[in-house]
Amino acid sequence: MSLTKPAAPPRPASPPRRDTALGFDPFTLDAHGAALIARGVVLAPLLVGWHYRIGRPAPFRDWLGMKEIVLAERRLSTDPLIGGVRYFGTYRVASDAAASYRTLWGYTSQDAMDAMHRLCADPAPSTTIIQMELVDFVRGLRTFMTEAGIEHFRQEVMVAGSIFEP
Repeated sequence: MSLTKPAAPPRPASPPRRDTALGFDPFTLDAHGAALIARGVVLAPLLVGWHYRIGRPAPFRDWLGMKEIVLAERRLSTDPLIGGVRYFGTYRVASDAAASYRTLWGYTSQDAMDAMHRLCADPAPSTTIIQMELVDFVRGLRTFMTEAGIEHFRQEVMVAGSIFEP
């Protein structure tokens, strides 16, 4: 009988990343910008959209229906590390014949965005339940994306147009 710990299963490949340097700080808000966000006119200073295909839409919808409820803003906002991360949903692209989807994330600070990236790359042993649910969600998305082909993934970074002037 071996007492060695079995190897962890391999993680799905991460989508390729492109440099998204903006040349200015999108998280520096003036009073007008803060008011627009507080009133819900603007979702977040910075949005990131993940565009991808899904090879098995029915299992994906079932999985998504069970998973995305845990990412409600009132839950994420209570976490000290990822409180500035917002999940704005996953949407099927109706005009695309292939099973294409968009997942929208919002960030209220650079620290929140960096924390999410760090967590999803390598969760720490002291990770909270809310953080683990976020990691589990992102890993699940990666699995479905990888099955359909990571070449269909692209990321789009959007800055609130009415708030910022570079």
